[in-house]
Amino acid sequence: MRDLKLLPFDGLKIDCSLVEFMDQDNEQVVLVKAMIARAHNLKVAAEDVARAPVVD
Repeated sequence: MRDLKLLPFDGLKIDCSLVEFMDQDNEQVVLVKAMIARAHNLKVAAEDVARAPVVD
């Protein structure tokens, strides 16, 4: 993770496999929230979010 700040990127794309069942798996929620918090000043996009509880 320390080396990520050396890479020239401005966004984070979260794969659908990580968000698909977030409304049913609290560990996934914790993981995705940590990823988003780490990417604080980046654009974040999640793929294939189909259910409202996952979007929230």
